Amino acid sequence: RRRVQAVLAVLGRRCCGPQASRRLVQPLRMHRRITALGSVIFLSVVWLLDVHLRSYETFAHDLDVCWGFLLRGDGVDPAPVWLSEFGTEELDLYWHHMMRYFRENEVDFAYWSINGEKTPGRREAYGILDQDSLALQRPHQVHML
Repeated sequence: RRRVQAVLAVLGRRCCGPQASRRLVQPLRMHRRITALGSVIFLSVVWLLDVHLRSYETFAHDLDVCWGFLLRGDGVDPAPVWLSEFGTEELDLYWHHMMRYFRENEVDFAYWSINGEKTPGRREAYGILDQDSLALQRPHQVHML
């Protein structure tokens, strides 16, 4: 449990600053079933809420501070990074910044989601495939991946 708290503290400070880190991490520390992965996901979502209107340089810098340094080994041994389950319905600034960062840093990822149906008869907004699971919902987006 102490390792999870240490990971939370470091990631919180790196991604959100010391004050935000304490406010965000304290409730998570009290939860007995918290996992390191869950903590990383939570902090990443909080951080992503603030990135939509930034320049690419600021966006890339913030990613580098949070986890990009692992790719290059800046101050640590290099480590592989795999971004799990990201996706968007909009091909907005966030999407273009993320695609550029992936290309420039050779980041591996899993896109969410491939299926075109969230539930039977209900469209999956982020889906790569259309509801019939045959046609592409957004061919231009698939090409960018």
